[in-house]
Amino acid sequence: MNELLDPLLDMLAAPRVLVSLVAGIVASVLLAAHVPWFSGGMGLAVVILSPVAGMAWEARAEQAAQRRAARSQRASKVFLALLLCAAGLAWMFMGRPLVGSLEGRLAVLACAPFAVGGLYALVFWRPVPIRPLLFATASLWSGAGALWWLLAAQGYL
Repeated sequence: MNELLDPLLDMLAAPRVLVSLVAGIVASVLLAAHVPWFSGGMGLAVVILSPVAGMAWEARAEQAAQRRAARSQRASKVFLALLLCAAGLAWMFMGRPLVGSLEGRLAVLACAPFAVGGLYALVFWRPVPIRPLLFATASLWSGAGALWWLLAAQGYL
């Protein structure tokens, strides 16, 4: 018997389900008292179906909370470093038509995080700490070093 009552009690313990159940009871009583064609069977159906609306309300609230929690999670430093390393590798490989020299491409990699940080500070009127900018520069240069290592391993350097 407890196996049947526990899920029902858990469902009724949710505040949104209780609010909708009470609203369904109040609406049924008021409709039965003031609307002549509203029967007792209709009132019973409203009372039975009102917790369903509360469960849907509860489910939407939980989904919204999960979405907010997922958005608030920050990317891990390892993933961010690998992503910036890949970006540095791609820039060093594909940036040759834009900036011909190797030193020019390395200078762009060194200045890019500071330029983006400066724009961020101008737009949002908030100073950017130096540590994330240095982290981004080191990760981008790691990608450049990876390209250098790949070219040296293939015998091009």
